[in-house]
Amino acid sequence: MKSESGNDCEPGREWIEYRMHNLASIFAPDIAIYAVMSNHYHIVLYIDSNTAKTWLDTEVIHRW
Repeated sequence: MKSESGNDCEPGREWIEYRMHNLASIFAPDIAIYAVMSNHYHIVLYIDSNTAKTWLDTEVIHRW
């Protein structure tokens, strides 16, 4: 996909998708749905606070 400036948007889109899934695997959100456009993205998350509340402080530091 090309942006209005003619630049290829696919590398950025792939990076954003990778980063979203990577962060979701480290922290406590579940990704419900997302859309990545050429100049912005939308993401709907469910924050699993019950899981996060079970983490010890050291685990939170390690994840961060």
